[in-house]
Amino acid sequence: MGIRVAMAVCLAAGSWLLGQAAAATPKPTPAGTSEADTCTSGCRSITCISSWWRDSHTPALVGAAVLIFFATFLPRVLVRLVIFVLTKIPFIAQTASDFREHCTSSSSYLISATLVFVALMLSDLDAFFCQLDNYIWGVFFLIWLYSLFNVVESLAIRRFVGPNGDFSKRVVISESVKIMRLTTMLIIALIIYSSAVGQQELLKYSILAVIGLAIALGFVPSFHNVVGGLFLAFNTQFKIDDFINVGDAQGFVHRVSLRYTTIVTMDGTTVFVPNSFFLYKPMVNFSQRPKRDIDIRFRVSPATPVVTLRQCLLRLEAMLHSLHMGLTSHEENQSDLRHGEKWERFCYVAMEDLFEIHVFSYTDELDERKYSMIRSEVWLAIMEIIEELNIEIVSEDTSLVSTVDDDRRKDLNPELDDANDGELESIETGSLIQNPGTAGNGVLNGVQISTS
Repeated sequence: MGIRVAMAVCLAAGSWLLGQAAAATPKPTPAGTSEADTCTSGCRSITCISSWWRDSHTPALVGAAVLIFFATFLPRVLVRLVIFVLTKIPFIAQTASDFREHCTSSSSYLISATLVFVALMLSDLDAFFCQLDNYIWGVFFLIWLYSLFNVVESLAIRRFVGPNGDFSKRVVISESVKIMRLTTMLIIALIIYSSAVGQQELLKYSILAVIGLAIALGFVPSFHNVVGGLFLAFNTQFKIDDFINVGDAQGFVHRVSLRYTTIVTMDGTTVFVPNSFFLYKPMVNFSQRPKRDIDIRFRVSPATPVVTLRQCLLRLEAMLHSLHMGLTSHEENQSDLRHGEKWERFCYVAMEDLFEIHVFSYTDELDERKYSMIRSEVWLAIMEIIEELNIEIVSEDTSLVSTVDDDRRKDLNPELDDANDGELESIETGSLIQNPGTAGNGVLNGVQISTS
């Protein structure tokens, strides 16, 4: 503090000596301009220091000296005192701590610059700076504003993320605050510059240009991604390591930034999804169920008796309750009912269409390999039940089924095949014709059979 006081005293003494020297040295007056007009304008020359010293009032100079003296130490003491008091208030203690961490120095410098600025105005010395003091004060204000946005960032993260929140949300909020800080500082810098120059038209058009630029950015897809990032930051749709599906991308969430979200697929491929997708496309979060569905449909032969179909449905449902612990329909998972989450055990076996059986259940496994293994076990169990009940599965490709049936009949009755082969004389592609003179039906799909 002693060094700062000494510097202030030296500055005042130097100004006084400079004024005396300027008063003792006569200076020529420019042609056509009187010395009185030059030394009373808003931007004075250094040659007017002597006239300023003669016209200055002693109380104003004393007040300016006191302000400069206080500017050397009072701001830092005042800022620390205010922060100390605010930290004792419970609901703003954390914010006061953030302010002490980020804004103590910049606030002290801003208050010191303000006191010096007021001292220059009080002593009428600001005219010698020709609006330069406004620029200097504006620089200190922008530095303080920059540090203040760090406090705003900490407050937003603490309010919307929490101490143990998602890291991606922290990144999104941090980038959003940086964009707001840049925009605000740009507008304030334009205001300070225009007011210092004194051109109100420049100020008006500058603000309109900034607003027009912001509106133009609204039609740029990258700005849509920023809006999507803010939407994700303030809406807990998913978190890191959740398994999601948005658009054509499906995988685990690796990172969420302001413009895009990184998803790692099952094969390890990294997919960058623009955040605008989450505004316009449906998104499925499998980890919030957290289940994946096992949906199996198959058709049976129309010749299957109703009693057999009913028995098949009952056995398939019993299979879902006892096959695999990974299925939420397993009876060992009945503990979920104690929490009121009955939908987690939701499963059914039904005949939704004529001779079409639908088997539906969930599994906790999100890993693709484990999920495929469980689905395979369900398929094998279904085939085992169908085989025990002698039920025939009908494929949608009837030609393939008919060909397989003919091959099976040939394997079971080779003598009949030899008899049919002896009666076949020509085979032409066309419609199906049955030979009534043989014991076999002689039906081949897509083949015309002619007999002699």
